[in-house]
Parts: sequence; C-alpha cells; structure tokens
Amino acid sequence: MSSAHGYHHHHLYRAIHSDFWRLELSIWLQTLAFSLVGIFVPILMLRYGYSLEAVLAFNALFYGIDVPLNFLARRCVLAWGGRAVTAIGIACGAVSFAIFHNLAHGGWPILIVFAVLQALFDAFYWVGHFYLFIESSGKPEMAGRSTGIVNGVRILGGMLGPALGAIIIVLHGQNLLFYASTAIFLVAIVPLFALKHAHDKPARAMPLREFLRESRERRDYLSFSLYSIHATADGVIWTIFIFMTLGTLNSVALLAVVVSISTIILSYVTGTITRRNAGSLILAGSLCAALIWILRLVIPNPIFYYASVLFVGYFAILMSVPIESRIVERGRTKDALWAATLRNTSSMIAPFFLFLILLPLIAVFKVSFISAALALFALIFVTRSIGAATGKNLEVMGDMVK
Repeated sequence: MSSAHGYHHHHLYRAIHSDFWRLELSIWLQTLAFSLVGIFVPILMLRYGYSLEAVLAFNALFYGIDVPLNFLARRCVLAWGGRAVTAIGIACGAVSFAIFHNLAHGGWPILIVFAVLQALFDAFYWVGHFYLFIESSGKPEMAGRSTGIVNGVRILGGMLGPALGAIIIVLHGQNLLFYASTAIFLVAIVPLFALKHAHDKPARAMPLREFLRESRERRDYLSFSLYSIHATADGVIWTIFIFMTLGTLNSVALLAVVVSISTIILSYVTGTITRRNAGSLILAGSLCAALIWILRLVIPNPIFYYASVLFVGYFAILMSVPIESRIVERGRTKDALWAATLRNTSSMIAPFFLFLILLPLIAVFKVSFISAALALFALIFVTRSIGAATGKNLEVMGDMVK
C-alpha cells in the first residue's frame, strides 16, 4: 500500500511539472465529460421518438462525415498547431451535448447538426490530442509504457463517467447530465494552454505515400480498423440491444455501472503490455472477444449479458493497447501527425460501412454480432501474418550476422 502511495505521489508531482501529464489531465477531463453521456446517447434518441433505423442512419452519417474531417484536422494542425485543433474539437463536443436535448423537438435538421458537431469533435480532438501525445510520449521504445499510461488515464475517466451519468440520469434527468458534461468539456481546454514544451506543429510534413511505404504501417491501421468494428458494435449496438431487450433506461444505467466496474479491473492490465508479448495479447484478446460475441448470439440470458461486458472490456484492452502502442512507436519514428490522422481515420471508416450494411436489414443485432466476431477473426489472421513476417525478418538478420 505504501509503495502504491509513493507511486501515485510521484506521478502527481510529475503531473504538475510535465507537459505529458498536463496533456493527460486534459484527456482525463475530456474522457469524463464524454463518458458521462456517451453510453446514453443512442438510448435517449430512441426515447425521443427516433426509430432504430434513424439511430443507425445517424451513426452512418456521423462516421461518414468524420472520415474526411480527419484530413481537414491534419491541415489545421499544420496551420494552427495541435493545441488549438484539440481545443476546437473539445469546444465542438461541448456545443453538441449542450444542444442534445433539442433533438426531441427538432427532428432530422437538428439531428444532422448534432452529427456534424460530433464528427468535428471526434476528428479535431483525436487528431490534435493524439499528435500531441505522440510528440510528448518520449522515445519510441517507450511507446508501450506511454500508451499504457494514457490508456489508464482514459480508464479512470471512463470509470467515473458512466456510473455518475447513471446516477444523474436516474435521480435528476438527462438535462442536468448534459449540462454537467458541457461544463467539464470546457474545463478540459484549460490544461492544453499550460503546455510549455510540446511540439505544437510538425517540423516537416511527410508525404502520405512515404509514410505508408512499409507494410507494417498498413497492417497496423488495418488491425485498428478491424478492432474498431468490435469496439463500435460493443459501445453502440450492444447498448441499444440491452435497452430494446430489457426495455428500461435503468437497464442501461446498470450496464453503465458494470462498465465502470470493469474498468477498475482493466486498470491492472495496462501495465502488463510490453513490446515482446504484444502479438500474443492481441491474439488472445481477439479470440476470446470473438467467442463472447458468438455466445451472445446463443445465450439469451440477462445475467450473461451483463457478465459478458466485464469480459469483453478486459479483452478489448488486450487488443487496443498493443495496436496503439505500435502506432505511437512508428509515429514517433516517422511522422506523428500522419499517425494521429490515420489512427482516427482507420477507426471510423470500418464502422461507417458497418452501419451502412445494417441500415436495410431486419436482423440488425444478429448481423452486427456476427460482423464483430468476423472482424476479430480477421484481426487474428492479420496479427499472425505480422508475427510470421517478423519471424522471417529475424531469421534473415540472424543469417546476416553469421
């Protein structure tokens, strides 16, 4: 216990005296602000009178708009710097949630405005802050540790947000929830402008073709895109499934609490991620999460539904942290801004096609669960091909040394 206290005291001191930790404070506040609301957004849309098809169309619109905005965000970082672009993204997030309750009265026009603001928030925030994170994360070989730390910060914000959001929405209603989220969003901007030594703009802009010339870059972003199908199905479609199956907002509030509990467990996992066992962790996480999706298809039991959230959250960490660590490592070596841009683009483009496929279907949940499982099996294949290629490279290097 005393060693843990010393660890956190040391990191608290560094948080006050380091750009890396000032950035993490902003990330924590933003994550808290978004997680207060995020899990409830599709459910409140259904309660406001939108059909399931409208919710799916909204998500397709959001992801579709987001993809090109990532490249606009990149140009803005080159022109204005990472801090300004991140702040613009956070401000768009605050405005979007401030107007969310108007969805009940505005129909499709306000829904389109909300989708555009959410896309601006996602693209500008992720490209801007992930670029700053890569630039302030230290040497490339420290990518795993840095990614684990920032993931832990997000876990802490994600742990508190759903539980607090569930309490607020049950006791005080959704209006207070959105006001609180908006206020925390705005506070998250403040630490960004306390950064003193961050590389706010790239020294040079590498051509995209040069950045993607090596196959490992293409494989990393393909891996993250496949993982994002699972993450979207679990974060959006699974929440809708729970609401439509169990029929009450309290069921989603309970889901939010279970998510919060699972993140406490996950906080112990991030420190185990190393460069040496990253491939094995991705394989294990992908296989186990795919099996959970299959079991969700065949076990219609509410207790299992909630229990599966704990396991899926654990396996998601095993997949996401190693993949992002490789993206950070290579971005630090080659071009941090392209790494941030393509990381977010790859996370949006596959879910966009997923929602387009789901729109005309009747068996939305069954198809989405199967799609998530297939994406994870594809991730296993990609990861194994990377491992095989790495093994061949090591053999060639060994022969050269001999």
